[in-house]
Amino acid sequence: MNVEMKADLVVLSCCYGEIHRDIDFTLPSALLAAGCKCVLVVLWLIPDIARDKFWFHFYKVLQEGNYVSVAVAKAKECLAQDERFTDPMYWAPFMLIGQDIFISIRHIKSAMLDQLVDSVESDALKAMPVNALNIPPEPAEVSSTEITLPKLRQALSELALHHLDHPTAIPQLLQLVNESVALLDNPQKDLLTRQLSHDAMLSPGAMSLLNLLGFHFQARGAHKTDPYVVFPHWDHDGLVQPTQMALHALVDLSSNPPCCNSLAKLLVGPEDALSGLIDIVSITKHTWEVQLKVTDIGVKTLWGHHTSRDFLLSIGFKQVGILLLFTNTSVNRKLLNGSLHVLAAVLGEKGEAMLKKVDINYLGVTSAKIRSASAHKRASSSQAALTQSSFVGQK
Repeated sequence: MNVEMKADLVVLSCCYGEIHRDIDFTLPSALLAAGCKCVLVVLWLIPDIARDKFWFHFYKVLQEGNYVSVAVAKAKECLAQDERFTDPMYWAPFMLIGQDIFISIRHIKSAMLDQLVDSVESDALKAMPVNALNIPPEPAEVSSTEITLPKLRQALSELALHHLDHPTAIPQLLQLVNESVALLDNPQKDLLTRQLSHDAMLSPGAMSLLNLLGFHFQARGAHKTDPYVVFPHWDHDGLVQPTQMALHALVDLSSNPPCCNSLAKLLVGPEDALSGLIDIVSITKHTWEVQLKVTDIGVKTLWGHHTSRDFLLSIGFKQVGILLLFTNTSVNRKLLNGSLHVLAAVLGEKGEAMLKKVDINYLGVTSAKIRSASAHKRASSSQAALTQSSFVGQK
């Protein structure tokens, strides 16, 4: 089979042998040899209704992201719980061959949609006649934070979502980032490589976070497992310290799974929600005498959304009448402080301003508006400098 494949998973719902015949693994073996990471096969024929029920539960587990082995096990369990299919002959033929990989159907669909949009846009631009009278404007300058902060939020979201499956991942990443900060502060320090644990390497979001920060990896011998980590020598995008602050806070928040789960969902959600949440959290921490109400414009939107409400409930907020009160216990204060640090780490300029105090210049203002105002200010400064230079040249 002279074919190269880049598929993570191939599902063979056919090509099985009869129950009393030897199973032929030629095709799955060929697919693995061609580059496929894992193959899911059905070893013998079962009724269509049983097979369809298995696929329904299998893909349901993978919808929001999970390991293929977990999806197979849960689908078998659901099938076996049906009184019609309790016999192993109905749920036993499903067999996974190859690596156990993490798959998120939602992320795959999102990537496919992005590819389709890019393709349609490219075709439309190619079909568009050239108009020399309408020169396309220069692309607006995009700050590095507009690109890197969403990637940081995505990586932190995956770490928070899977911290129970990989409990040592976040502490080890924090140790690596702490050592990276020490190395950046003292370039002469003798600190070149560290070994990445198997748990951290398998944790979703860990490798992408280290790559985002400028870490590199070297194979340890002939195997890809437990590679050596090469530290970055400079912090090009200024993400190392915000990441250090966020990871330190996630260590504190990991003791509260509901908080981590809801925060993970919020980190990959609209940025406006994060901006509103840091307003509430910062006000509660720094100006506790201010009484929040669920009828306030900013609070009403967040309290009315189930994910942000679940997050606020998990760190100690509750509604009493029209008031939004914070239960001021030592555990809740720790969660409130950790949440503030995570939100500050991923919100750039506004996060820095709201971390130490409630800055009224940023209160109620979204991060997008802050970036737009900053870009306009930079453009005005550049234009003023250019005008002054031209004036001096004429003089």
